[in-house]
Amino acid sequence: MKVERIGDATLYLGDCLTIMPTLGAVHAVITDPPYGVSFQYASHEDDPAEFQGWRDKWFAAFNALNPAAMAIACGMRHIASWPQPKWVICWHKPAAMGRGAVGFNNWEPVLFYGK
Repeated sequence: MKVERIGDATLYLGDCLTIMPTLGAVHAVITDPPYGVSFQYASHEDDPAEFQGWRDKWFAAFNALNPAAMAIACGMRHIASWPQPKWVICWHKPAAMGRGAVGFNNWEPVLFYGK
């Protein structure tokens, strides 16, 4: 695990399921998790068939931290399978070349939970 401080914020780089149980309460969770699109990471196989079970375990671990806010860049493929968010906001990525079912786009949905 790598830890970096930026001002009053502490950033953790590593497996969230290992790190989160050691934290206690947090102010916010901001993440861009795997999307369940068959990408092979160094420490995680992003298998679409396993995505929902992994996502449910991961989401429960985040909720256990009781954050005041949680923003999740969820991708389009599984957006409807996430728990109902308070808001859906847009991450505008003007130089991006993301692929979607109807072509390329330059934005990504972000699910927002909390205050």
